[in-house]
Amino acid sequence: MALLLEPLSLWLAQRRDPRLARTPTVTVQDGLVMHANPPARRLGVSRGMRAEGARLRAEHLVVLTPSEVETAHAWDGVLRDLAGWTPWLTARRRGLALLRATAREARELAEAFEGRVGVAADRQTAELAAASARPGEVRTVDPGDEASFLARLPLRFLRSAGLGDADLVRLHWLGLSTAGDLARWSREQIEGYLGEAGRALLPYLLGPRADELPVWAPPTPLRRRLAFERPLFEPFELEGAIERLSHALAEALAGTAARRLTLIADVGGVAMPASRSAKRPLREAGQIRRQALLALGDSGAAPIGIDALTLELDERRRVSDQEGLWATRAQRERASEALLERFPGSLRRVRWGDLYAPAVDHAWDWVPFEEDVQSQHTQQTATGSPTAAGSPTAADAIAVPLFADGGREHPDAIVLGHLTGRALRAA
Repeated sequence: MALLLEPLSLWLAQRRDPRLARTPTVTVQDGLVMHANPPARRLGVSRGMRAEGARLRAEHLVVLTPSEVETAHAWDGVLRDLAGWTPWLTARRRGLALLRATAREARELAEAFEGRVGVAADRQTAELAAASARPGEVRTVDPGDEASFLARLPLRFLRSAGLGDADLVRLHWLGLSTAGDLARWSREQIEGYLGEAGRALLPYLLGPRADELPVWAPPTPLRRRLAFERPLFEPFELEGAIERLSHALAEALAGTAARRLTLIADVGGVAMPASRSAKRPLREAGQIRRQALLALGDSGAAPIGIDALTLELDERRRVSDQEGLWATRAQRERASEALLERFPGSLRRVRWGDLYAPAVDHAWDWVPFEEDVQSQHTQQTATGSPTAAGSPTAADAIAVPLFADGGREHPDAIVLGHLTGRALRAA
């Protein structure tokens, strides 16, 4: 069976407040409508519309800005609940789960989660059956009835399998109205007309269809816990505890990195969790500490008194670093010579002038790679020896490559007027 809870953000909001199912509701990101429930769509609100325009269409519109962290945690909770029903479970994507279940269990799950459920002999047909079902209902496709099901299925339900709105309009222009009409095309025709979306639709329309499900293995978070003899209120005490836990987690990562940190504060026997998703992979104690302090503020547990603190790192991955395109300086020079031989004048360097000049064109300018090297060679020949490395004149004459080699971290933005000669050489 397939359990469809999409869009997940709207499903979560309706679980908290069932009245939203009858109220025009949308989720907004960056000022644009991402999802709209049926009452809002009936008033003309559509995906991609500006929030101001949606409010003009629906007078009593409810606008939601979902939190990515809360949505991810809620989906993890759904998967853990489903794992209590059956061990054969997989998440197709966030909001769509596939599992093995009996007909009775499928009805119970549809009622318990108020989601759309499809039951079939294979995964692809079950997904399409769930997409065409109503919330809280089950649609069953009997084995051997897949072709007739596709013949009755309107094309719009293929959007859950990867068909875009623009492609849906193009197919309607050709006179196609059901998935069965598209299934009569050959593989080459579907791929040639729909491109990437067509390749995604092939298993649903022409097969091969999968009927196996793996045993679900829940992700194991990296966890460190610290209990206190008395409740902690003071910020300096909590910061010290977080510092200790952060160093313990950084050592336990052992070359891996995480994206999401969860802080769980035990207050009088009640767990008060808060999560943060980092923009950069968490691998160092300082990064973990900053996210943990932000999560501690989100939890609101410090004024009450914390009996124990737990830090968890989820979604761990091994991050690979690329230090440079060439391993040695000789390889870099040979590559530069080959590039300039084929594409003369394609490489540019930054040549610094007066670093304190108010006009940018006097502070630095772009010069061809060959011209800069030749000017430096001419200067050294005229003086008889290279300019002293520590003098300001040498710093001004140094040409800094646009892409500096070496170093693990990206260089910070160069602020003109705040660089010394030694800083330039380091850059």
